[in-house]
Amino acid sequence: MTPSFWYLAQTKPRQEQVAFSNLERQGFTVSLPTIPRIKRSPKLPPTEVLFPGYIFFAPSSQAQSISPVRSTLGVARVVYFGQQVATLSAAVFAEILRFIEDRSQSPGGLAAHINRLQKGVAVRITDGPFVGLEGLVSGVGQDRVTVLLEIMGKTQKLAFAPASVIRS
Repeated sequence: MTPSFWYLAQTKPRQEQVAFSNLERQGFTVSLPTIPRIKRSPKLPPTEVLFPGYIFFAPSSQAQSISPVRSTLGVARVVYFGQQVATLSAAVFAEILRFIEDRSQSPGGLAAHINRLQKGVAVRITDGPFVGLEGLVSGVGQDRVTVLLEIMGKTQKLAFAPASVIRS
């Protein structure tokens, strides 16, 4: 059964795999999205969790209650927005999976994408409040790309996730 929406649980520190196994054992549909690691090391696994400290889950049937999740080993709490349990639509979750697949299938993955973004390269922002704006790369780090953008007649230096920036 494909879930029509997903719930979100916060895990205990570095216990995403423990929570995953225990929720799966209880019959929940569980997802722990991972991406290829940018910095490779023989001591670390080749992938890392996309959302550290969080795991997505869905009941396997409409009759299954989510209340046992709170006491599941590895789970710290179910995420709420006010009084409402946080949910994520299947369409949004599919976009997350599509993002992971795109990054994994590109030649060299995200690391190759970052290597193509060098100082002085013209880029366009692909998501967030600055989507569509173009600027110049002023710096590249492992976790962010600094871009010079002209906003309201002034040049501003803003940092973006590497996945949010493409060459224009």
